[in-house]
Amino acid sequence: MRFFLKFLSSVKTSYLPAFVLLIAALFCAAYQNFEPKYNSLCHLSFYIVLFFNVFLMFFAKNIKDIFLSLLLLFISICFNRLRLTESSETVIYNVYSWLMLILPLNFLYFNLLAKMPKHIFYLFAFLLFQGAVIENFYLLSFAELSSIFILLSYFLWGFAFAFLLISISRKPESIAVGEFFYFIAVFLALQNIRHLSSFEAYLTAASLILFFSNLYAVSYHYFKDELTGVYSQNSFNRDDTKKFPPKYTLSFFYIDNYSKLLKVFGQEETDKLTLMVIRRLQSLDPPAFIYRLRADEFCLVFFDSDIKEAYGITEDIRRLIAKTEFVLSKKKILKLTITPVVSEKRRSDVDAKAVLLRMHESFQQRYSFTQNMTFCEEIERLNKSKRSSARV
Repeated sequence: MRFFLKFLSSVKTSYLPAFVLLIAALFCAAYQNFEPKYNSLCHLSFYIVLFFNVFLMFFAKNIKDIFLSLLLLFISICFNRLRLTESSETVIYNVYSWLMLILPLNFLYFNLLAKMPKHIFYLFAFLLFQGAVIENFYLLSFAELSSIFILLSYFLWGFAFAFLLISISRKPESIAVGEFFYFIAVFLALQNIRHLSSFEAYLTAASLILFFSNLYAVSYHYFKDELTGVYSQNSFNRDDTKKFPPKYTLSFFYIDNYSKLLKVFGQEETDKLTLMVIRRLQSLDPPAFIYRLRADEFCLVFFDSDIKEAYGITEDIRRLIAKTEFVLSKKKILKLTITPVVSEKRRSDVDAKAVLLRMHESFQQRYSFTQNMTFCEEIERLNKSKRSSARV
């Protein structure tokens, strides 16, 4: 049931890739018998989309999807070259059989082994091994594979699709959904190798799916934090000039001893802890916009709450996190604390950045004494004046 609910959360991100795949399927159904007229158009479209796709992913630093795009280029060059040099349908079918086996192996390598130490070295070794195997079988005119290898290739494709569905259910992001439809498109392309227009159309659809998925991810992650899903520093800078009213209250907090957590647990487990912290914060449903400004720093912006209400909500958040046990594993159960600072925008503050700068300066002066305590200069001043008046 949980798998089904999580998978449903990815439905919206699947609209565009599913639409692209549907258009490719309709095109292939309508025009696969008119190949000479549409071959050059499909071929040109594929290379244009592939170029822009690799260009985008290079700046997005998405190495895996660059590699998946290069796989498309390899498939296209391989089959187009064979059509020019080989007249034997048997050879083309044997190459198809080898690609059906090699492609899911490449995919599984990237998703299962790419996190290993020295994975770049293993990647190049893996590619050289594939190149050597393909060269040897090319010299042997791609001898036909036995039926066992054909069945193995279909098993690997099924395993790859199942792996992607599980990945989507765990983390329903546009990239994972895009990769799922990408592999459907590549699989359909290989099933249509005898129809050049259909073959190129499905490869173009696969490249378009990667392009749109990465374009969405880049634009989304520019304004949203990739790990937690809350607003990012870029959103804070944009909203500071466009959305924030003249009067508002800011609350920011640090996760205490964040650098020590990184040294002890590493980046991956520290990210899990950070995600747990933000989920606990969101469980209180505070009436504020939440921003992640840095790895260990979050900011809440209250529009409709005065300084006292914002202070009370922030104090509730601090107490909730302080009493929560964060479980990484059976042997890794720990408690975390946060140190919040609350302040309202003053007339002397030019913008929200100025408010944050003033709060940071005040925080740095008091952090060693106020760790795991909510500090608010305005309320401290009010309490001090009350104590002074009570003494008089």
